[in-house]
Amino acid sequence: AVVSTQSGHYGRGPDGDVIKSAEDFGTAWVVDDVEDCPVPPEPTDACDDMGIEGADRVKIETYIDNVLGANPFKKCSEKVDLEPVAAEMLQQICGLFGDLDAGCALLGQLAEKCTAAGVKADGWESKNKEHQCVPSCPAGTNYGTGPKPAPSCDKPFGGGKTQDACFCPEGQVLIDENCVDVGECGCEYGGKLFEVGDKFEKGDECKSCTCRGEGEDCADMTCKTKCKDDQLEVDVEGDCCPSCLSDWVTAVNPEAEGEQGESLALTCEVEGVEIAAEEVTWIRNPGNEDITKGKQAYDVSKDGLTLTIKKVDKKRVGAYKCVVEKDGSTSEGNFDVTLPVEEDLIVAVNKEVEFTAGENAKAECTLLQPVTEVTWTCNGKKMTSKGNVEIAVKKAYTKITFKPAGTEDAGTCTCSAKGIGTEDSDDVELIGGDNELTIKEVANPVECMEKTKKDCRTGWTIESANGNKVTSKQVKVCKFNNGKTSSCKPSKSSKGAFERKFGKKRKIAHGGEYVAVVTIDGVETVSDPITLNIIANPDKGKGNNKDKEDKKDKEDKKEKSTDCDSALIPL
Repeated sequence: AVVSTQSGHYGRGPDGDVIKSAEDFGTAWVVDDVEDCPVPPEPTDACDDMGIEGADRVKIETYIDNVLGANPFKKCSEKVDLEPVAAEMLQQICGLFGDLDAGCALLGQLAEKCTAAGVKADGWESKNKEHQCVPSCPAGTNYGTGPKPAPSCDKPFGGGKTQDACFCPEGQVLIDENCVDVGECGCEYGGKLFEVGDKFEKGDECKSCTCRGEGEDCADMTCKTKCKDDQLEVDVEGDCCPSCLSDWVTAVNPEAEGEQGESLALTCEVEGVEIAAEEVTWIRNPGNEDITKGKQAYDVSKDGLTLTIKKVDKKRVGAYKCVVEKDGSTSEGNFDVTLPVEEDLIVAVNKEVEFTAGENAKAECTLLQPVTEVTWTCNGKKMTSKGNVEIAVKKAYTKITFKPAGTEDAGTCTCSAKGIGTEDSDDVELIGGDNELTIKEVANPVECMEKTKKDCRTGWTIESANGNKVTSKQVKVCKFNNGKTSSCKPSKSSKGAFERKFGKKRKIAHGGEYVAVVTIDGVETVSDPITLNIIANPDKGKGNNKDKEDKKDKEDKKEKSTDCDSALIPL
């Protein structure tokens, strides 16, 4: 009976108990109707239903046993019961008219169970050689036999072994389940393309990367910064690694010209690091005098970077420098304090000096008043007495001499002088020309007979435009053929000519054109050729008979002389 729900009761059950919920009330009054719910029939055998019997059924069962008896499923049998799988495969294959592909889905599910149980069964299609399942391949690929490993951007032709797997068409590789042309392999960064194997850096990310076939392989950039003693290691905004900063201290006004009796401030600038006043030292030269605390004549700012000379005069001119030491590194800014030039200190004797390469070239300047320092600078380079350069400084003059001068020495040479609080300079132009040679043939052509003692030689006279004597060591005589020299021999100097002699063993083959090759200061000059004609000796081959006749005549004379001597012997 159903009672009112206003009291919270839904009714009474068959046993008379009050039931408080609708769900319990319905459940209590459920009656089993066994007669109206018949027992379902036993499942039928699909093989029997499809008429697959005898040898056909055995063939299917054998196929299933072979597939499940091969790896990776054989190893999996210890973890997963394969009998239900075998039975279900038989039913599904028979149910599809004996098509063996009907069991492939079950094998895929079994592979997942095996992997979950700890037996690696991924890629079972290629590992198990007994099945006849055609794997499902990504779009655009086909299952077949191909290289192992499969073609990739790193190896466009794949490996040297073979395998059955899904492959892209020839000329393509599989990337993220898609086939792409090999030409699309590579990496792009910052608007630049990189080929597979290229290394590049991502500066904004501080990464060092290598382009791989399927993308880029990056790692944090390794810094190998190692600074010299006079360099400072600093972090630069935007850079991944610290930089070595050279000359991190500079003079703001290095060429400081003061006014007589007035103050003059010298200021240093520091880059890349903050410093304290105690890290700055002010030095005056000559004498390497520390003037940092010389308050009588100088004043140093609170930050230590500005030195003020309270009163500039001839005693205060000269070289100054600020020296800063920070974290074991040292740098400095240099100053040259001068007073205005009142008159010339130095003047060039000649504004232009001409010379020929190979001869000496001299530039000279006159000193007009006493000076403290004299220097020479040629073509922007400070010169010293070294190599072919000789510098002389006397009381009244200075000169620079190039011994000998080459065309590379041509240009502008500046003589500079410093006085007390002043300095001056003047320029000399060195104008150089090549050393020209005059080479003349002594005779041309030259004709000689083969295998005779008669003199045979080629010769040239050689004169140098700069007047320097040419030596036989600088001249060689070479055979000349088709614009090329060969068979070169040192020349012999005789009566002002440079010669090559051809002795009595000369042959017709020695004939031809010969040239003199002159090498002076690394410059090679080749003369015009002399033609040497070696003609045949008409007496060639008769020499041996004549020698025999001469020898016989001598023996006959000797024999007659002996007979005469015997006749004079007294009886």
